[in-house]
Amino acid sequence: MKILAIDQGTTSTRALLYQEGALTPVMQRAHRQILPAPGHVEHDPAELLASLNAALQTKGDLVALANQGESCLGWDARDCRPISPIIVWQDDRTAPDTARLAAAGAGPEVMARAGLPLDPYFSASKLGWIMRNCPEAAANARQGWLRLGTTDAFFRDRLTGRFQTDIATASRTSLMNIETGGWDASLCEIFGVPLAALPEITPTGGDLGRLPNGARLAVSIVDQQAALFGHGCHNPGTAKVTFGTGAFVQCVTEGLIRPEQPGPLPTVAWQLPGHCRSATALMGRSIRRRRRLIGPDRWVCSAITTPFRASMPPRRSTGGWPSCPHWRGWPARIGIAQRGARGSGWRWNMPRPI
Repeated sequence: MKILAIDQGTTSTRALLYQEGALTPVMQRAHRQILPAPGHVEHDPAELLASLNAALQTKGDLVALANQGESCLGWDARDCRPISPIIVWQDDRTAPDTARLAAAGAGPEVMARAGLPLDPYFSASKLGWIMRNCPEAAANARQGWLRLGTTDAFFRDRLTGRFQTDIATASRTSLMNIETGGWDASLCEIFGVPLAALPEITPTGGDLGRLPNGARLAVSIVDQQAALFGHGCHNPGTAKVTFGTGAFVQCVTEGLIRPEQPGPLPTVAWQLPGHCRSATALMGRSIRRRRRLIGPDRWVCSAITTPFRASMPPRRSTGGWPSCPHWRGWPARIGIAQRGARGSGWRWNMPRPI
């Protein structure tokens, strides 16, 4: 049996083919990061779909698809034509909106229902922004032609003809009730998102439809939960940390846990037939801008796991750009405060404060 694994990520789309115990890289295709305004990060839906179709040129019996998570868009139900760009999880254009909701006292209700705080990171405020700022959205909603969702729902609609998302991805939107596993009417009202425009929520695995290459879509899941499962964290108490465009920690729990103090947040890990577990997640975002300065991504793991190792070079000049990590609310997004940045910076100085 051939299994094609596709990761549609923040910076590229990657595919691997598993056959007879061997894992073979198939393709990796980067896509544009569109930055139309400060704090805005967008992707072109057609560009990402083209990358997926390129990956699907490889024949497989089963396909597993991982998605970006909170990145989302709107499209027309009649022809699946996008009516908005993909608003990426990094985008914080809705910070004023979530601040306004917090000032109005909506924070505790959102936390109680979704298990998530008010933050522009999550899809809900982004989808609300689409409703208010994309002219076709309101018109299509009135006619029953509007579809809103995370990128996986768009891809599954286009590639399988099924307007669906998985429960793990849905749990990252701030529109799903963490207790019931269904869309929450009160949350939709708070964020201004029509519930009727949202996809059906399905398990993460099963018969999820046929793809253009004839293969069966067997798994659809948000990327970090895919990594959690892939790293062998199947039992309560097991945890992983992964470093990519973002740095993410997750731990499998026995049922839903709501931490008493701010910090780790509950999210659905996956749902297979007769099996549903919840994972707490503490998520932080690493900085991609400086990757070329400091070399391969492995510096992050090295700097964090052995920060005091004797082989680390002595502290040297920062080349004029002092760096200091800071945390901006949830999801503990790591920022680097830089002044006078120059390309000559010593590559060891950035991992030190992190």
